[in-house]
Amino acid sequence: MQYKNCLRLTVSLIALLAVTVLSAADYAGTIGESKTPLVNYADSEPAHSERVTHPYKQLVPTLTPDVPMHVRPHSRDVMTDIEDRPFFDYNAWQTFIGLIWPAEREGDQGYVRGLADGGVPEADFREIYASGNYQAGNWVAVFETLRTDDDLFTSPADGEDLSMPPEPIDWFADAYSLPLELEGISKTGHVDDDTFDEAFSGPLIDQNRRYVRYTVAMNRVFYDYIRGNGYFWKGNLPKSPSPVAIPPVTATEAQSKSEDPVVLMLQPQTQTIATQRVHGNSITIKTAWRVMITDPAAPWEQKDDLSRYYTTEALVKNPSNPDAGAEKAIVGLVGLHVVVRTTQFPQGLWSTFSHVDNLPPVGKKALPDGRRASFNSNGQVFYPDGFSYQPGNDFPEMADRVPVEVSRLWKIPNTPVPLPQDNGKGYSTQAMNTQFQDLLKGTVWQNYQLEVTNWPTDPGVFYARPFFQMRGMSGEVTDDMPPALQAIIKRNNLAESDAFPRYAGLPIPQVGALNPILETYFQNSPVPEQTSCIGCHYGASDLGFVWAWKKDIWPQPYKQGRVNPEDTKRASVPYVTSSDYD
Repeated sequence: MQYKNCLRLTVSLIALLAVTVLSAADYAGTIGESKTPLVNYADSEPAHSERVTHPYKQLVPTLTPDVPMHVRPHSRDVMTDIEDRPFFDYNAWQTFIGLIWPAEREGDQGYVRGLADGGVPEADFREIYASGNYQAGNWVAVFETLRTDDDLFTSPADGEDLSMPPEPIDWFADAYSLPLELEGISKTGHVDDDTFDEAFSGPLIDQNRRYVRYTVAMNRVFYDYIRGNGYFWKGNLPKSPSPVAIPPVTATEAQSKSEDPVVLMLQPQTQTIATQRVHGNSITIKTAWRVMITDPAAPWEQKDDLSRYYTTEALVKNPSNPDAGAEKAIVGLVGLHVVVRTTQFPQGLWSTFSHVDNLPPVGKKALPDGRRASFNSNGQVFYPDGFSYQPGNDFPEMADRVPVEVSRLWKIPNTPVPLPQDNGKGYSTQAMNTQFQDLLKGTVWQNYQLEVTNWPTDPGVFYARPFFQMRGMSGEVTDDMPPALQAIIKRNNLAESDAFPRYAGLPIPQVGALNPILETYFQNSPVPEQTSCIGCHYGASDLGFVWAWKKDIWPQPYKQGRVNPEDTKRASVPYVTSSDYD
């Protein structure tokens, strides 16, 4: 099987206002899809060169399965980056509603992957997710049906050709059916760190002494692009320092009027191309789940109110006893990361949501009605690092586990401040949460909130962080090196260390853009980029800012080229010394 590669996509930006949402008549397929290739903007709304009287009047919360395809902020000479935040928060919330929409059923087989049931009217949406009677398993949300990184990034089985992993399964090869796979234990009895660990840190234990579990998934646009171009195998990737382009590949005007695939011929060294056959924006997500307690048995357990959570039926294993069989459990959603890549923002529009019962409100010692928060025993102590301790991966028995007490270090943004013309609503992230929670009132989704949105303010300025060093070199400087060699290595090291935020698209916020339940242990990191969605993922910017891709592509560990330690050693001493004459 032959696959084709790509180099990068070039992004041009136009400073425009508003958010474009596809109408129901234009809804083309699975979430994030469009019928035809995308250009930079879906219509011809003129650019705004002066401040408008009511810039946010079009940001009306709407119950619809259709997700935004573009975000149109003002130019900087009209509005500040902070004043642009409502456009991105609105985009995040409308994407969230599309992701939580009830999925289309596929007869008795389950649910169509990634496809919202467009026939569900607003009244039925509210009835399905009604707080008083919502039950796990009667319906599933679209985001739960997406393909996971385990579907996409495969590895050869014993006895197979180790040079090439098997081709991933077709997107529509099977329907999604319950239970959700959250076992976290491999067939060899190994505990899967990706299921139990937060990003590059460790596990999180809730107040009921259960481990939080995580999944990574993606929409069809992203999945089919990686699968169709063979980018699940390292050998098909573009030659460094050419980063892999992530959908959507920007189409020409002629292409935008056709349903034909977008073919991008770049990579001059190898004359390779990439093809985007499924049109639209790529979407990747990360979910966080907590095992729900319905019948408390141990003294530390408290019954969970399932009517406040989106719950589903999952298959779980006890990491303290990997050899034991899997059990079915009800799990509740406690966190959701969402990354949407558009033609304007190839670094992605990053947003993260949480359940309101995860932590007490800032300055409070308990939840409003005195209930115990999921990750804090009623706020008696504030932890300046954001957590009481960091568990290891030894996974003790439940009686010996100690819950992690989590404190919030970064406020949900309360900017921009309300304007007189906002009719008392306000459009800060906190105010936008209130507006959308009002829209979702009476459903389990009224109990979720947007933590923060992270976006590049200058996406046209980009250089992948891993490419600041010459491949195969260690970046180490030794005293016996000639001054010129020491200087150039130091210069490369300095460029790499200073690359964020400038060469990551100058994102906002530059620090503090995280979720305290998905990045608990990075809240007070001394490394600024570790407290930012885009900053942390900038380390994987050679593979579209997707750490799951970089960690799971075959073969591992991820290195482009045959990096030989002896090559590195010899390249570090390319100069003549007296020892060469001995």
